[in-house]
Amino acid sequence: MKNFILISAIILALVGCFIGYYHNGKAFRSQEELNVERFTRMTVEENLLKSENKISSLKTELEQLQIRLKNTEKLLSQTTEQKDNLQIQLDQALEAKKVSEGKVVNEVNKLVEEVLVEAADGI
Repeated sequence: MKNFILISAIILALVGCFIGYYHNGKAFRSQEELNVERFTRMTVEENLLKSENKISSLKTELEQLQIRLKNTEKLLSQTTEQKDNLQIQLDQALEAKKVSEGKVVNEVNKLVEEVLVEAADGI
């Protein structure tokens, strides 16, 4: 009976060691999985922060570009308005020139007629 108890104790000890070894390996694998998950989470959080910073800088850049675009559109509008005003002034000046040339031609013709009439009267 003493041998039976000793063999049973040895078997129980070996089974206990095996169960302990198995659960220790399982706990180690669980710890590794946890570490991998933590690392993955930290990496994702870092990438998220980088993305948020990039989005913020792009928003700022977009706002600056929109301001520059508004200023450029305003300048273009002013330039177009000035061009239109200058074109109107040029058209008015050309019309005035035509009218003046017409008056000058009429006056010259009148003077030529007067000179011819005086010359004819003098003959």
